[in-house]
Amino acid sequence: MSARPSATATAGPSARVPGLGRREAAIFLSFADTVLAPRPPLPAVADTDALAAFARFLGASPGPNRIALRAGLRALDAGPRALGFRRGLCALAPERRLAYVQRLQAGPLAGPVKALVGLAAVSYYGDDRVMGLLGYDADARLARARELREREGRW
Repeated sequence: MSARPSATATAGPSARVPGLGRREAAIFLSFADTVLAPRPPLPAVADTDALAAFARFLGASPGPNRIALRAGLRALDAGPRALGFRRGLCALAPERRLAYVQRLQAGPLAGPVKALVGLAAVSYYGDDRVMGLLGYDADARLARARELREREGRW
């Protein structure tokens, strides 16, 4: 992980995302940008459908899970103040955000942080453009599967 400007500093959640408040959206983007740290040619987290994918995941989650994840995002933003960083996650400079997240990953909250990193990764790397830049073409895979099914008489 390396530091880069916050996704919210450059793009931010300009439109409301159903199921996710603006503050929660900004926290998710800052966190995902910090832990994933995409570099060109990959797009910034804010320039993908990662936020919408995360919001869809939240919307499909059972109520208690949704509440816990939203509370976890808020705690991620408040945590730096408790650890002496003087600002919330979204307001930290990129290198301070990275230091904060690394501190969390090395402590007793490593498990929940790892789960959030996984959700951020699935949300980001599930974007069609990101997958395409990494060499995965979902449409081509589906076409090949259909052709094989037809040719081999499967299903």
